Amino acid sequence: MQGPLLRDVALVAIGNTVIAGRTIGSPWPGGDVFRFSAECVFRDKDQSVIAADPNAWFERLRGFDGLWLDYSDRERWVSDRMTQGFVGGGHRWLIGAVRSDSTELWEGGDRLGDRNAPDGKIWESGYVRLEADWKQKRDPGRSVAELRTALDRTLIDIEAFARGQKIDNFADLFAQARNALTAPPRPDPMLMGAPLPDEAAQLWSAIGSAWVFGGMGSWNDMGFDGEDGKTYETLSDTLFEQLNEAVAAVANSTWPK
Repeated sequence: MQGPLLRDVALVAIGNTVIAGRTIGSPWPGGDVFRFSAECVFRDKDQSVIAADPNAWFERLRGFDGLWLDYSDRERWVSDRMTQGFVGGGHRWLIGAVRSDSTELWEGGDRLGDRNAPDGKIWESGYVRLEADWKQKRDPGRSVAELRTALDRTLIDIEAFARGQKIDNFADLFAQARNALTAPPRPDPMLMGAPLPDEAAQLWSAIGSAWVFGGMGSWNDMGFDGEDGKTYETLSDTLFEQLNEAVAAVANSTWPK
């Protein structure tokens, strides 16, 4: 999975843990999701600084009800699946910070800073508050349990397709993803100790194995003729959408109880 989306999930999971009153490690500045970020500033639309780094943003969230993560299609001439491996590609993701009947909407992004930085921190990362008082109701989408069932069926089909095409390296990844759905859940260091419910943790591990969408050399970088081509496109689009749904469901499973 690409770094910006991992960062969104980590911020939601850790933020919800902070809002719930539990103490865990901070991802900034040493967390894996910020390994290549020289900064991560939270700004308003006028570029004024609301929080200088994630630690300050988490402190500001105390008193909020919780955070959610959601996405939408970018509606470009090329599908979001095919742009997933590029900077700014894939779906558009937003973080909602809810307090009573009001929601702040935050969107993350990165721009290239010092490409020769000796510590490898070449990106200037940040979030912009798009809305300070958003009132619309959000569709919660399918549950973790529903998505586990749907994803399992798709993984069976896409693994069989990959085996039939003798693309065993990808077929093995799809098999690993299926196994992760029932394997003992494991903590993810990317989330810096933020707890996930067991079923969500299993789904998160499955996402990590099945996320094969990127640039050159990825599952996207293939083509097939005739009926095989149609099957490849259908299975690929289905898997991509289910995985994105699952990412949101996993992040939102951390909503403070």
